[in-house]
Amino acid sequence: YCASCHGTDAKGSGPMAKSLKVPPADLTRISTRSGGTFPLARVSRIISGEEALPSGHGTREMPVWGPIFSRVDADQDLGRVRIDNLARYLRQLQKP
Repeated sequence: YCASCHGTDAKGSGPMAKSLKVPPADLTRISTRSGGTFPLARVSRIISGEEALPSGHGTREMPVWGPIFSRVDADQDLGRVRIDNLARYLRQLQKP
């Protein structure tokens, strides 16, 4: 879901990156940008669309994310599990 923009290495080098107005973030540096601690709850809110980013990503209806993350309301439990799994995966990718 993220690789088309963020790349398979999560560093922002996906095949769609060049066509975007705002370059995709390096998802391996979230902890660094957050003072050394991975903000699991905030990342989960961003993925779910509950917290908007200042630029990029668009709305919760972003087509690239599709129904897996943008339609959490239809199946709250499964949607929350998917979001939590993705946020925890991103936590594992963090570089010191």
